[in-house]
This record gives sequence, C-alpha cells and structure tokens, in this order.
Amino acid sequence: MFKDITEHNKAEEKIIHLNLTLSTISNVNQLIIKEKNRDVLIQEVCEILIKNHGYENAWIVLLGKDGEYLNSAESGLGKNFLPMKKMLEEGELPDCAKKTLKTGYLVIIKDPKKDCLDCPLSRNYAEHGGFSISLKHESTVYGILTVSVPLSFLYEETEQNLFKEVSEDLGFALNSIEVEKKYRKSVDDLIKQKDFSEKIIETSSAIIVGLDIDHRIRLFNEGAEKITGYKKEEVIGEDWFHIFLPSEMLEEMEKVWKDAWGFSSHSHANQILSKTGEKRMISWQTTGFYEEKDEKNYLLISIGEDITSQKKAEEEILRLKDGLEIQVAEKTKELNEKINELERFY
Repeated sequence: MFKDITEHNKAEEKIIHLNLTLSTISNVNQLIIKEKNRDVLIQEVCEILIKNHGYENAWIVLLGKDGEYLNSAESGLGKNFLPMKKMLEEGELPDCAKKTLKTGYLVIIKDPKKDCLDCPLSRNYAEHGGFSISLKHESTVYGILTVSVPLSFLYEETEQNLFKEVSEDLGFALNSIEVEKKYRKSVDDLIKQKDFSEKIIETSSAIIVGLDIDHRIRLFNEGAEKITGYKKEEVIGEDWFHIFLPSEMLEEMEKVWKDAWGFSSHSHANQILSKTGEKRMISWQTTGFYEEKDEKNYLLISIGEDITSQKKAEEEILRLKDGLEIQVAEKTKELNEKINELERFY
C-alpha cells in the first residue's frame, strides 16, 4: 500500500511539473518578444526558471566573439555566485561550460559535488544535478546557460527538451538584439548625416532605396541589387510598388506610404518580390532627405534588412512549441490514467 501511494504521489508530481514546463516556455517566449535589453533579458530568464520551473538556481554567462567574458546573471545563488563571477571575469570557465562549448550539446551533471571539483558553485547543488548548454544561433555562440535540476527530473526527456528549447529561444533572441543594435546604429548614423556619401550607399550590404512622392525609384544600391536580383538600370525611374510588391499588398502599402510621407522617421516591415518571384520579408527604417539640396526633390530614403530567415526561425519555434504541448498532453493523459488506476485499486 505504501508503495502504491508513493507511485500515486510521484505521478501527480509529474503532472504538476509538466504544466510548469509549458508555463515556463510561454513566459520565456513572451519575455523574448518584448525585452530588447540584453542584460535585462538574461536576468529575467534566470528569474523565470527559478520562479516558474522549480530549479534551485540558474545562471547565464555572456561571451564575446572571441570567448571573452561580457556579463553574467543569476537567480537563486545570491552572494554564493560571487566566486564564480570572479572566475568568469578572469577568463576561466568551469568544466561543464567548457564541455558544452566544445560539443555544442546539452551537458548533464549527475553529481556536481563529485564531478565539478573546480566549480565554486558545486556545493550549492545538494540533491540536485545540473544542465549546462551553450546559447547560440546558427554558428554564433553568445554564452552559456546552467541550472540545477532535481535528480528525479534529470533524465526526463521532456525536461531536457524544455531546457534545449529555452536555450534555442534565448540564443535566437540574443542574435536578434545584436542584429537590431547594429542596424539601429547604422540607421542613426545615416540620419545624423544627411550628406552621407554615395559610395557608402552603393557598397552597403543593406538594401538602400530612395523613392519620390510617386514611389518611383531614384536610388537603388548594390545591397538592393543583391537581395532583389534586379540591376539598378532595370528599375531606376520605375514604380517601386508595381515591381516589388505582391498585388494583394498594394492597398495596404498605399496606407503605409501615406503614413510614412512627411515624417522624419518611420519603421515597418513587409514582403517584397525578387526578380525570380521569391518573397522576401524586409524590415525598413525610413527617413526623408532633400536630394541635391533642392526642396522640390524630396526623397524617402529606406534602409532595409532582410529578416526572412528570422521569420522562418520564429515559425519553427512555434512549431516546436506546439509539438511539445502535444507531447506534454499525451504524458499528462498517461499519468492521469495511471492515477485513476491506482485510485480504483483502493
């Protein structure tokens, strides 16, 4: 009887934990969408993992492109994290971090006290194991996420999938923040200097186009040629809307155009058609300039970033989340059936 009650309690504990798993993923995704400050983001992710998912502690270290320490955040450790922070600032990483950077995979630490002798945090993992994984997007590594995990969930597939998904989402978010920061700096620099040189425009990898009030193309740089497949000679003087916009978007984009015209700065995103008919999603930052200091020749200069791959990645994240929800629902049903079977026994 004691054994059956124990199994009953364990089954209920798993159901509760699975529900917390979905809640954690949802909260992390909501945070990623709204938070664009890198340091605030990693701190709040640590706090969500502690508060919502029952990890005893969580910490993140951000690394530069050469592996140098940039910043760190923690939750659940407090002053006990200070020796680790000092170690990180001195350019040293614990073994778990080195392993995940080397392999690119999730590292599972069953007994941190025994297996992590070099780690100043190992004594904080009583009755817990650890997960450590790199935060990356494509081939770029942004840092490492490490958490303490109850031993009963250390080898649960659902638990490991949650952790991997959080790391992938966070890696994607850190990449987006970095790209947006570089992009905004580029835009700000251009806005501050209305007399930016034609050479910079022509050689920029970003799409830079200039349209007059009738949305005819007056400026079309090499970046625009590369993304669209059109040569400048083919499109200068032509109507941007008729060449590059899908027919179903024309009415909507006329409204966007009216909103943008006359404002010093305007942001939006829309699809365009390449020469081959491929649809590309472009994020635009638009500002007004006078061409050759002639007030009659007012142009809207738009700087565009191709975010097609980012949109596809976002769709893939949603697909993975839906798959995990189905997996959790199936496991919940299975556990409920086991509980009902135990209750019928009594």
